[in-house]
Amino acid sequence: MFKRILTGVIAFCFVLVPILFFADTLVLPIAVALFTMIATYELLHCVGLHKNLWVSAPMYLVSAALPFG
Repeated sequence: MFKRILTGVIAFCFVLVPILFFADTLVLPIAVALFTMIATYELLHCVGLHKNLWVSAPMYLVSAALPFG
């Protein structure tokens, strides 16, 4: 459990704080798009649709484009 907490603190300090520091630039939408694509990847793997391109490709495109809208 300590390992997960330590990883979370390190990720917060070295990943999220710099992203929030550059929030008024293009860095924030790019980071949000990256995080949503990772979440979409995880979701598609959970439901077993990660190999179905008719479902996964549009979902990846939408999840990457929405933060820029």
